[in-house]
Parts: sequence; C-alpha cells; structure tokens
Amino acid sequence: MLKQVFLFKRIIIGLLSALLLSAGSVMAADKEVEPVANALAFSSTAPIAIKAENLKMSNKGEGGQNAVYTGNVIVTQAALTIKADKLTIISKKSKIQSLEAQGKPVRVVNLDKDNSIDAQAEMIVYEIKSGWLNLSGGKPEINHNGNKISGKNIRYNLQNKDVEAEGSEGKPALLVIDPTTQ
Repeated sequence: MLKQVFLFKRIIIGLLSALLLSAGSVMAADKEVEPVANALAFSSTAPIAIKAENLKMSNKGEGGQNAVYTGNVIVTQAALTIKADKLTIISKKSKIQSLEAQGKPVRVVNLDKDNSIDAQAEMIVYEIKSGWLNLSGGKPEINHNGNKISGKNIRYNLQNKDVEAEGSEGKPALLVIDPTTQ
C-alpha cells in the first residue's frame, strides 16, 4: 500500500511538472507574482502565476494541452489580476494561447498607472499574445481610468487600449466619460 501511495505521488508530481514546464511562462505556486500599484506597463511576456483549489490537466495531442483550475482562482501577471470560479488554459505546441475565465462574475483588475481598468463579466477570455480581453455573459462592464464601458460583448486591448463594444437588442453599448479624468 505504501508503495502505491509513493508511486501515485510521483505520477502526480510528474504530471504537474510537465504542465508547468510545457506552459513556459506559468510560474510555480511558491514563486507567487503579486500585482503592484504603479507597476511597469502591461507585458504579455511577464510571468503568470495561478492559484486555485483544484487543477485538472489533459493532453489533447498534436502539442495541445489544456489545464482547468477551479475554486477561488486567482491569476496574476505583473499589474494584472484575474479572479474567477473556473479558469481553462488553452495551449498549442506547448505555448499558452489564451486563458478562459468563468464566474459570477469574473473580475479583471489592471493596476498599471497609465492603463488602470476594472472589468467584469461572466466569461472573460484573455488572449495572451495580443493582449485582448473578450468579455461576455451577465452584464459586461469595464471601468477604465474613470470612464465606464458596458455592452453585451466588449473587447479591450491591454496593449494599445483599443475597445470594441456591442449592444444587444433594445440596449445599446454605452460609454460614460468622466470629463475630470480627460
């Protein structure tokens, strides 16, 4: 029985090590990255740290791997923090493509002094390389440096601050500008 427990632990450690090594930019839980107010500008190449109650990993073949984190998920990357109930990492050829966060709501906070945002929706997809946040479900909303954007679907680019918002039937996309922040 003791041998089986030891073997099981070795298998789990091996699987987790493979996931962390293949993901490349994901840091181990003991090397936590905390967001810092007035941190450097957004960087899609900054290390990503993920904390959660549970993790499930699968290999999809052809170099694709997915990892699903559940329960009080917290993701940090430099000044960016994502809080969700569930997070799915989509990888291709051992490179992370996107993070798909789900929750009631998912919350994204970026404390970058030049690009402060507070966003929420039931689903937020973070496209790592391009810096796009795609918000949908519930009541998607972004507060950006005092201005508020809402709509059925919102896309926001963390790198260049571009925004796209789509209204729904009978409810247009809305931008509320705070003139004191301009």
